Amino acid sequence: MQIVRTLFATLVFLTPSIAFAHGEDVLATLFAQGLAIVVSVVASFLLLRSRHRTWVGVAGCVVGVIGSWAMTGNMPYNDNRTLITVLDVALPLLGTFAAVFAARKLGNVKPRA
Repeated sequence: MQIVRTLFATLVFLTPSIAFAHGEDVLATLFAQGLAIVVSVVASFLLLRSRHRTWVGVAGCVVGVIGSWAMTGNMPYNDNRTLITVLDVALPLLGTFAAVFAARKLGNVKPRA
């Protein structure tokens, strides 16, 4: 348990260094995306009965995060603050939902004889 506490404290301590000089506004977006990722992964592990679908949900979340970074990476933050925050929160959640939905639909297809 001490290792988890130390790791968490280190992560919280180093997070402001991601936002360079006077960039504390960026931290709200980073924490919102982090919360969306945690919600997606925890929901995948707690709500899905199949371990296969659980990992598909986690993979969908990863694809959503990569997609949000690709879409918002070159946008100026101050001009697009709301759009960047919405995309960084919505895409991991939508990626998880879409991946699990697709896995359920593809898993229910009966093979032809």
